[in-house]
Amino acid sequence: MRFSDFENRIQKQFPSDWQEFLASLEKEPITSIRYNPRKVKGEINANIPWALNGKYLDERPIFTFDPLFHLGDYYVQESSSMFIDYILSQIKNEISLNKVLDLCAAPGGKSTIVLDHLESHQFLISNELISQRNLVLRENLTKWGYPNFLIIENKPADFKSFNQYFDCILLDAPCSGEGLFRKDKNARDEWSLGVANMCSERQYDIFKSIWSSLKEGGIMIYSTCTYNPDENELLLEKLLSDGFLFETIEIEIKDEWNIDTIYTQNTTGYRFLPHKMKGEGFFCSVLRKKGHYISPLKKPTKDHINPWLLQYLDSNLLKGHSSYKFKNSLFLAPSNLLDELPLLSNQFYVKQIGIEVGRYKGVEIEPQQGLALLMHEKKGLPLVDLNLEQALVYLSLEELNLNLSDGLHLLTYENQTLGFAKVEKSKFFNLYPSGWKIRSKLGYK
Repeated sequence: MRFSDFENRIQKQFPSDWQEFLASLEKEPITSIRYNPRKVKGEINANIPWALNGKYLDERPIFTFDPLFHLGDYYVQESSSMFIDYILSQIKNEISLNKVLDLCAAPGGKSTIVLDHLESHQFLISNELISQRNLVLRENLTKWGYPNFLIIENKPADFKSFNQYFDCILLDAPCSGEGLFRKDKNARDEWSLGVANMCSERQYDIFKSIWSSLKEGGIMIYSTCTYNPDENELLLEKLLSDGFLFETIEIEIKDEWNIDTIYTQNTTGYRFLPHKMKGEGFFCSVLRKKGHYISPLKKPTKDHINPWLLQYLDSNLLKGHSSYKFKNSLFLAPSNLLDELPLLSNQFYVKQIGIEVGRYKGVEIEPQQGLALLMHEKKGLPLVDLNLEQALVYLSLEELNLNLSDGLHLLTYENQTLGFAKVEKSKFFNLYPSGWKIRSKLGYK
């Protein structure tokens, strides 16, 4: 990286406080998490003002050795990007979140924010083109434990012909990554003026590809993790000048949050700077597409639940949802989403529909980890409560010495469902997904 090129631009961009800005990049990054409101009950001591369930931590623990991290009780996320939570809380009073797209979704932090805001009949389409990152996305959304999503693996160009479908789109655009310089030192080495220019051009192309799929009057949340105006506010100005019809919406923020409001001739955006607030670099703007927004009617749907599920899941959770067989597995998803599935599967490469709850073994169905993460009532199976060391052994797929009767058991940790185990002829079978297991040996031996 020619860091001097970056420094030269920063001096021009922030003439009064560029030194403080550059000095902040040498400090330790801030650690923050966002709690899962469907799993964590009671007081959580949230202290990030723009995120209802966000919390700064005094130091960064080893999350790998906290079973609650693996259970989706919280998500490790930059406080700046949690601003999406605040934006959604504002805009859902103006539009429906009936059909939401997170275009560049992996690893899934912003998608989990969207899921927090959805009602039972609404759904998210979460897209990630890179296969390995798509796999991580599937794991994280399953762990979050709310099945109102469809995961696809498509290029932005695949959305060009998908006209006026989404009420809301999140475009967290691939960018030059300047906001990661403090958190990820490699980001500095990968930066150059050429990369920044290339990112701006790519962002323009991505925007152009998906714009037609947003409804008239619908809202796009555009964001990056860079400070570069050519990828942020100036890109929006260019889009307007090239004929894309939208207006930017102002979001009410408090002065003490120390978030910069960026005004150009025609747009408003919000910029997070690490020397002013507790978090990393981030930019976002809220765009409303020109035209009259028609709020979708809530369609009556028929729920179809496999009777096998009723022995494990509370009926209140199942309202508005149906089970669905896909690739020899049983999934739980919103009934509205399943009604749309023929259209969506014809257009997109579908990777996961809601949460996998079971897998067919001949005529039998074997519970999968997603079911355990949905079982808030913990019914239908004998319970085995594990201590911390035992829980970590289970999550590592190592041998657990438990004296259990034959059959299926639900393992718990701190009153939360951890996963399933099966005993046959006194032999213990760990049913935790092998791809999710803890691989490090430190921390519990």
